[in-house]
Parts: sequence; structure tokens; C-alpha cells
Amino acid sequence: MEEYSEEIFCCSQWIKNGKFEKVCIQLPDYMLCKSVSISSEFERLLAHRVYILGDTSYGSCCVDETAAQHIAADCIIHFGRSCLTPNRQLPVYYILPKQPLDDVQCANSIIKTFETDEELVLVLYDVAYHHVRDHLAKSLAPAKSIILSDLDLKEQNTTSCTVSDGQEYTCIFGRRFPDLNYKNIVYIVHDNYMNNVDRFILERKECQVYIYQNSCNILTQRTLSSVIKKKHYTKEKIKDSTHIGILICSLSIRDLLERINRVKCLCKKTNKKCYIFSVGRPNVAKLANFPEIEIFVNITCAEGVIENQKEYMQPIVNIDDIELALGTDYSNLPDVSLVTNKLRNITMPNEEIELSSALNVRTDMSLSKVTQNRTWTGLNPHDTRPPVIIATEGRKGTPSSGYITSDSDHRS
Repeated sequence: MEEYSEEIFCCSQWIKNGKFEKVCIQLPDYMLCKSVSISSEFERLLAHRVYILGDTSYGSCCVDETAAQHIAADCIIHFGRSCLTPNRQLPVYYILPKQPLDDVQCANSIIKTFETDEELVLVLYDVAYHHVRDHLAKSLAPAKSIILSDLDLKEQNTTSCTVSDGQEYTCIFGRRFPDLNYKNIVYIVHDNYMNNVDRFILERKECQVYIYQNSCNILTQRTLSSVIKKKHYTKEKIKDSTHIGILICSLSIRDLLERINRVKCLCKKTNKKCYIFSVGRPNVAKLANFPEIEIFVNITCAEGVIENQKEYMQPIVNIDDIELALGTDYSNLPDVSLVTNKLRNITMPNEEIELSSALNVRTDMSLSKVTQNRTWTGLNPHDTRPPVIIATEGRKGTPSSGYITSDSDHRS
């Protein structure tokens, strides 16, 4: 509780300046044990009641506007790790986690690695190290070619970073930095959290990406080989699929409808059937209820990655993978799948159909086409017992009078 006392005081001033009355405090699961002390401190400083959002609708890194709308909240105070994805309506104040970082040792390691390189170096850091950002900037100040990024927090000013006159800045994945021609990127990670690292690798393909691990004070280079191999496999699986599920895993994203419509347009363009699913927090049991779906598109924040994806029946991909597979490079011509080694797009209707008043037969893309060939074979498909036949009428009678069959009157 003491580690957040300064942030809680600054947040209470922000609430008073904004004249917010209904305040929601969103806590991750590991901080629910501190909910009473945190809410009591806010109520003491604000002199009115606050609300605790204990169970988030989706991931704890996203702002849960859905739960806050139940009480018509005016603002949300988000504790814990955050993806910094722009939300849709409510103002948000972030109180980020704090993890120790030796800024001097980290800066020396980075400077020593690039002391003979005159190219620009961009340093990114995990949100857990935002509280030492100013100290890290002072330690990196002797190296003029090394530029330290900042978090894109529009509602609050937590660092001494100022915008230079005439300097263009870019914002990506919640990070804000000058728009320059960088050749190297250093990402200071915490607890091997690599989701953003891989996204930066794909976004800045011309840069060499290095990872600094605070636990062992090692600066290593991360290659693209494993990431690119996985992307190519995902691309082929998307092209093979005919029924795609749009999985809604966050309702607070500002451009949620635009993302959904983009996936729908790509599916329509490539003659694929798509369905929208909103099942809350996805798990293996929920998605297993839809075996007809061949692949799911995860509509979520930048850090929203479903864990243990190998346990799911269908692959789960991001909207970037759909863009890569079904975007401008997609061709309707027949080709061979690199995964199944089968022909695909062989029944694709011609797009250049002349307009006429004649009726045309529409290709059946419903789920009935998928399920019509299903047969029940029992729990043991390799059963060698005689097959089941239609029941026929047997013998009639009693032991004393004898039995007769349907085709004979002779008693036996």
C-alpha cells in the first residue's frame, strides 16, 4: 500500500480537477487482497464512495468499460499491468506496477554495446519500469545516439519528457518516441514478457532488436527466424480455412467495430464464411463447442495473447495475420496448400461475372456443407463386431404349446 501512496494522492487530485463523482477502481486478481485499503484511502482523500471492479470481463490489462457502465461511472483508475490501448469513452488514470531496475548498470550495458556504432538506437522498456524512466534517461544522456522512449499516457504527465518544437513523434503499442530512422532497438523486458517484442520486430523489420534482461544483466539479440516461420504457417492455415470465427476478446478498444468490419470485408472478398463470437474470457471448453470453425481471429489489444494455445482445437490468430494472408497478395487462382498438400480455390466462383437478369446458382457456404458427411461411428471406430441390422419379427408361443415363426405354422 505504501508503494502506491504517492500515485493515489496524485490520482485523487486528478479526480478532483476533473470533477468526477462515480469513480471505479479496476484491480487485477493478484491485488484484490489490497482492495479494502486502496478504496479506503481513496474515500479518505475524496470524501465520497468509490467502486471496486474485482472481476474483469476480459483481460486485466485492458480497461473494463463494460463493467464500469453498470454504475454509469465517470472515470476508471486502472491498477497493475496495462496494454495502454486507447479506450472508447471513459477517461482513465493508470497506476502501473513497480519493479526494481538498476538504471546505471542497464545504461552502461547499452552504451558499451553501441559505443562504436554511430547509428540511432531506440530504447523501449516494460511498463513495470516506468517509475525509473527519468533516472534511466539521465544515465543514457552521455550517448547522444541513444534515444529513450516514453509511455503514451495522455491523461497524466508522469515524466519530465517534453515535446521539442518541430519534432514529429510516433505512437505504437502504447510507446511514444521521435519518428527517426533507427537501426537498432533495445527492449528492456520484465519476467520474459515478449508479446510486445515480437510485435516491434514485425513492425520494424529494418531494425535489429536486442533484449535486456534485468534479472541477469544480459543484452542479447532476438532474431526473426522463429517468428517468421510461425507467421508463414499461420498464413497457410488461414488460406486453407473456409469458415472463420471472429472472437471478441475486448469491448473497450476504440476501433473495435472497424477491426470487425475489416475482417468481414476480407472474408467476403476471399469467399470465406465468418461468424462473430463473444464468449467472455475464452477457454478450451467454450471454443470446443464450435468444431465447424476452422480458425479464430482474436480481436483484442496489442498484448492480448491467449495462453496455452496448443490445447485449443482450432488455431487462434491476430488481425495482423488475417491482413497478411487475405490482404493485397491474396490470389483466387488455384494453388497447393503447403500444410495439407491439397488443391484449394478450385471451386472459387469467377469474380468477373457479367451483370444480367438471369439467376445463378450460389455456392453453398453454410455449415450444413461441413456437417453433411458426418456419421456416428461410436466410441471405438475400429470395432470388429458384426454390424447392426434392422430388427425382424421372431418366434411366438409358449413352452407348453410350442413356438411358431412368421413364415410357417409348424409348431416346434
